[in-house]
Amino acid sequence: MKRPIVDYVLMSVVVTSLVVNTIFINITPPVIKALVYVGLVLLGIGILLLIIAIVTLRQKGTAKLVDTGIYGIVRHPIYLAAMIMFFSHIFLGQHLVVLVSTAAAIACCYVSMVSGDQQNIEKFGDDYVQYMKRVPCMNFIAGMARKISSPEK
Repeated sequence: MKRPIVDYVLMSVVVTSLVVNTIFINITPPVIKALVYVGLVLLGIGILLLIIAIVTLRQKGTAKLVDTGIYGIVRHPIYLAAMIMFFSHIFLGQHLVVLVSTAAAIACCYVSMVSGDQQNIEKFGDDYVQYMKRVPCMNFIAGMARKISSPEK
């Protein structure tokens, strides 16, 4: 499937934001040191979610629709992990440039996620549409509640 130029622009913004955030986090001392711990916890949660999502994909493959494991809780755990990790930068960097850069990166992740839904509808058809109805896009709490209330799905 050919990727549109918009996907490359979005990814470029995300990578640029990551570089800018990394620089500012390392050169700017935190104003409120306690917030750094909040940032580290969020970063850890994001990394853990990313690892679980990647391991699940490696085990299941991408040729067919993956709707079990973490993908049975949220449809886009990798994008959610990226957004959480970027959000942690606000607490780690505590600088206006980091805030703006993070907002841009999260917006790009969200647009890419919506685009991914459309690409998956094209790839998997009605199965993916039914999956979208069952599993929330990135609301982990709603996904867990649904999973607990109906574990057989």
